[in-house]
Formats: sequence, C-alpha cells, structure tokens
Amino acid sequence: MTEETRYFTVVEVTVNGLSAELLDTSISGSTVGNKSHVGTTTKQSVDWAIDVVQRKSDGSETVLDSKIALVTHLSTDGASVTKTNTWVCPQTDFDYTDSVVVKLYIRRPSATGSWVLMGTWTTEQLTADSLDSATWTVTYYLFRWVDIEAGNRYRYEFHYDGVEDSNIAGFTWTPGPPPVGKRVIGDGLTCVVA
Repeated sequence: MTEETRYFTVVEVTVNGLSAELLDTSISGSTVGNKSHVGTTTKQSVDWAIDVVQRKSDGSETVLDSKIALVTHLSTDGASVTKTNTWVCPQTDFDYTDSVVVKLYIRRPSATGSWVLMGTWTTEQLTADSLDSATWTVTYYLFRWVDIEAGNRYRYEFHYDGVEDSNIAGFTWTPGPPPVGKRVIGDGLTCVVA
C-alpha cells in the first residue's frame, strides 16, 4: 500500500486520452498556477469542491464521488485564505493502466449558484491493483480580488503549484503487477504495453 500527497501542478500531460494538468507527487517548481472566476461587483461567498473520477485506458470514466471536500470562501474571510476538508475514498478495484482524474468546481454564490468547472488534473497511469479506502484531506489556496479592468468585479481564484501548493493528502493505493504476458515500457504518462 502506498500513501502519498498529490499536488495540483501546472504541468500539462495527456493520460488515457485526456489532456489535463498533472496531479503529481511533488510540486513542479516555483511557478504558481491559478484558476480564476469573475463574479459581480458585490463580494460574495463562494464554494469550491472536486469530483474524483476513475479513467480507463480506453477513455471511459467512472465518477467515484462528486462535489466532495467542499469548502466555502466566505465573504467575511480575508482576501487570501487556505481551506481544507476531507473525503473518504471508497475501496475501488483498478486496472494496471487506470488513472485518477480530479475536476475542480466553483459555485457562486455559495449554496445557491450553479457549479462551474474550473480545471482538470490527472495522475499518471497508476499501475495500481486498487485505489484504497482512506481519508483524503484536500487543501485549497484561495484568493479574492477586485479586477478594475473587468468593471470592478470580484475575481475568485484557486492557486496551485509553487509556494501555494494546493494538494490532496492521504491518497492511498496498492501497486499491481503488469498484465500477465505483457511488459510495460514508459513512465506512466506515455505508457506503451507491448
């Protein structure tokens, strides 16, 4: 069993046919990424949450859970805040070439608005036998500011990578053997089965 902290990074990859940013075991460097959502001229509370998805090598997906580890950047909070919440990952059988996809959403205003997709991250092909039941702790670095060029409207941002390393701790999986009679060449991102 392997327990990791997975970081939202700015590295662009294609895994199992999906082009996304890499959910990696370390930050990629000093560059800070951000996902920005423009609101109104009134400061509002907003929700952030994620979907967790199992993706097969043929591109098919199974949603393990949606809008989980929800946090709220309150209108009364400071402009820059760090928020955390937890989620219990269900025990899930994996094929050797499966990946985990995490989709980030914002809801504005909090509780009553519609969810908007803000970003998508993927692991490499995990080479896992299972994604294990464990408590994930999701950390969000959030920022809010007034954009004068957008008509004095508020921007709500998710910051990641570099020094503002939004992450998922407790990411736990069990390694699996390669398929019988086959060998795997590559780094998991550009995996070739031969």
